[in-house]
Amino acid sequence: MTFSFRRVLQTLAGHGVEFMVVGGLAGVLQGAPVNTNDVDILYSLRSPNPERLLAALQAMKAAFRDDPRSLAPNISHLVSRGRKLLTTEYGQLDCLRTIEESTTYEDLESDFDIMEFDGIRTEA
Repeated sequence: MTFSFRRVLQTLAGHGVEFMVVGGLAGVLQGAPVNTNDVDILYSLRSPNPERLLAALQAMKAAFRDDPRSLAPNISHLVSRGRKLLTTEYGQLDCLRTIEESTTYEDLESDFDIMEFDGIRTEA
């Protein structure tokens, strides 16, 4: 598996997922000289976003990382608390419902930086 953050972001955007890039990749997208080997996203729980996210994860053949059963996420996983640490055909993807204990996508919505690269519009 070759890490391709572009393919991860293209798939999410292509499915209409409301998400914000956070973590190391957010720094890279804003010009920070760091390396990262995964994509971290904070996603909205507004309907129908969890269903869109699930469809995108299915398209990327996502499964929980380090789970010997190769368990695929389902809608109940996506609406539950906690981090969803996944592996996909494009690399590792961490789906976060909250950051910093309880900060949600909706809490940060007015502070997003909108970016576009390679034709992919994303928030970071």
